[in-house]
Amino acid sequence: MLTRPPGWDAAIAAGLLVCAALIWFTNPGIVAATGQPAWAPWALLAVFAVGYAAVGRRALTRTMPAPLLFGYAAFIAVTVGAMCVFVPSLATMQCVAYPLAWCILSTRGSIVASCAIAVAVFGGFMLAPVQQGQDGLLLTSGAIAAMSLAFSLVLGLWISRVFDYAHERVRLLDQLTAAQDELAAMHRQAGETSERARFARELHDTVTQSLTGLVMLAERTGAQLRAGDGADARESVALIESTAREALGEARALVATITPVSADSLAEAMRRLGQRFERETGVAVETRVCEQPIAREREVVLLRCAQEGLANVRKHANARRVVIEVAADASGGELALTVRDDGVGVGRGAVAEESGFGIAGMRERVGMLGGRLTLATRPGGGAELAVVIPLAAS
Repeated sequence: MLTRPPGWDAAIAAGLLVCAALIWFTNPGIVAATGQPAWAPWALLAVFAVGYAAVGRRALTRTMPAPLLFGYAAFIAVTVGAMCVFVPSLATMQCVAYPLAWCILSTRGSIVASCAIAVAVFGGFMLAPVQQGQDGLLLTSGAIAAMSLAFSLVLGLWISRVFDYAHERVRLLDQLTAAQDELAAMHRQAGETSERARFARELHDTVTQSLTGLVMLAERTGAQLRAGDGADARESVALIESTAREALGEARALVATITPVSADSLAEAMRRLGQRFERETGVAVETRVCEQPIAREREVVLLRCAQEGLANVRKHANARRVVIEVAADASGGELALTVRDDGVGVGRGAVAEESGFGIAGMRERVGMLGGRLTLATRPGGGAELAVVIPLAAS
C-alpha cells in the first residue's frame, strides 16, 4: 500500500494559518470598501481545508482513479481562484496549490492543472471588487499569474525529472540485485551438482568395486565349500576379510571428504583430523600447524586437501607414518600445506596428475583461489602432497 509523502499535513496547516492571518488583517478593510460578505473568504478557506482532509490526503497516495485526481485538482484551482476574488492576497495559496497538483498527477496532468490554477488566480484578480478601477490591473494580474505558472512548471519539471531518475536507479538496482541472487543460486546449484557427480564417481570407483569383488569372492568361497576344498576356502575367506577392510577404509575416506567443517581453528581441525586417522588406521600422524589468520573459505580448502591427502595415504601408500604441516612462507603472503608419508610413493619422481580419487577436484578448487597443488614421490621415499594458496584474494 502506498503511503502519503511526509510533511504534507504540516505544509497545508502552515498555508491555512498564513491565509487565515491575511484574512484577519485585510478582510475588514476590503469589506468596508466593497460591502462583500465578510464570511466568504473564511468559508472558502474552510472548504479548502475540508477538501484536503476528505480527498487530498488520499489523493497524495495516488491510489484514487485518475478522474477523481483530476477532479480534486480542479477543486484546488476553483477554490484558490475564488479566494482571490474576495481577498487578492490569498494568492499566497499558490505556494501550496501548485506542489499539491504536481504530487497527485502525472507530469502531463500536472502541467494542465498548473495552467488551470494560473487561469483561476488571474480570473480571481480580474474579478476582485477591491481591485476594480485600478490602473494596469490586467497587466499586473497577468504578470503575477504568468510568473507563478512559469516558476511552477520549471520547478515541477525539474523535480519530476529527478524523481524519475531516482526511481529508475532503484528499479535497475533491484534488477541487479535479483540477477546477482539468481547467479549465486545457479553457482550453488552447479557446485552441488558437481559435488554429487564427483561423489558418485568416487563411490563407483572405490566402494562399489570393492563390494562387487566381495560378492564374487563370496560366490567362489561357497563353490569351494560345496566342493570340499577347505584350504582354498580358507584362503578365499582371508581374501574376503582383507577386501572388506579395504572397502571400510574407502568408505571412511569418502565420509571424511564430505564431513562438515567445524568452526574450530585450522590448527585444532587439523589435529583432530590427524588423531581420527591415527585411530582408524594405526598409522602414526604428526601435525604441525602455525597459528596464521586466514579467511574461512581458505581454511576449508586446506582442510579438504588434507582429508584427500590422508584418504590417498589410507588407500595407496601402505605407510607407517604421516606428517601434516601448515606453514606460512617468509613473506607472509602464502600458506603452504604438506602431507608427507613414508609409504610406496606415487611414481619415479613424477607428478601424479590423477592419483587417488578427488585430487583433480582439489587441484581445481585450489586453482580457483589462485593457488597450486602437486602430488609427487619424495626423494627419500614416500609421497608428498603440497598445496600453496595466497592468504588474500588476488
